[in-house]
Amino acid sequence: MTRSVAFAWLSVALGFRPGWLVLDEVNRVNIEVVLGEAFTAMDIEHRMVTPILERALLGEIKKLLEGSVGLFVKGRLSEEEVREEAERLVKKFRERGGMPLPYAYRFLATMNMYDRAQLYRLGYAFLRRFAQVYVPSPYEEYKVEAKEKPPEDGNETIYQLLTDEKKDIVKQALRELTIHNHVPSLVESDNPIPLPGLLSRPPANVLNIQLCERGFRLVAKVYDESEQMNLELGLSPLVDCAKLCIVSSMLYSRGITLSEVELADFMLSSLVLLQLGVLAPRLRAEKLLGEESISKKIDKLLNLVENNLGKSSLSYRVLRWLKQPL
Repeated sequence: MTRSVAFAWLSVALGFRPGWLVLDEVNRVNIEVVLGEAFTAMDIEHRMVTPILERALLGEIKKLLEGSVGLFVKGRLSEEEVREEAERLVKKFRERGGMPLPYAYRFLATMNMYDRAQLYRLGYAFLRRFAQVYVPSPYEEYKVEAKEKPPEDGNETIYQLLTDEKKDIVKQALRELTIHNHVPSLVESDNPIPLPGLLSRPPANVLNIQLCERGFRLVAKVYDESEQMNLELGLSPLVDCAKLCIVSSMLYSRGITLSEVELADFMLSSLVLLQLGVLAPRLRAEKLLGEESISKKIDKLLNLVENNLGKSSLSYRVLRWLKQPL
């Protein structure tokens, strides 16, 4: 991981694309232990203020950077230019108290849905830092279709948190989308390109409620059902849902569109439903004891998703696989 992050910094500083780290079949190791100390540094809010490697180890970073020089000496760059940039980076790391993660850095993780309940469990601290996307098999058809209007009997407090731009959820979403404006990267080329008009827009215009209505209503309903299963999903998925709505609203106004049903499916499947994976041990215990309390509530959610997004939606498949180990 250290080698990957150092390579990414040098690559970005030289004007190339950053290298990323792929954690293949991430649940075959106790990732909570392996990456535990890196969790804070992974958060976008802490990218430039929390080092992933302390100042005392910067000598090793210098060696890693020097060992990567040959990878960048291609045509327009000389070895001297690359070495000078590596020296400047180490100096900036030292001034910042260590090496942070670049804004452009990403962890990509894969996991087989079949064995997610049999191997190491992914805890909440890990899951909330990832957008989780269910990838269908090549022979499966992906399709969303709405048979019913979005439910209005979900957790009204959750719905208000998502739709009221004066509440902390939307404010935090805006903060995370513009954090680089407050805490610049160590190199200019690593600063994300601002979303056009995001900072100049009045607060009343950041959310297209009509576009996000179905997604927000479904999220509020899932939160309501989760409470009945004694499962606390927390506020972080709500901030991510608000961010998704803000960005989608801005793209929509520029002619890059998802339907409100497609957006709801992506919001539910990638940001909320996979958090229910922690219920797998309870579902197995119920099966052994001949009980069905949690299982019936999952079936209720399956019915809700089927009527709002269809059986071929990503959200339906995520819930279906939750019960698969049984």
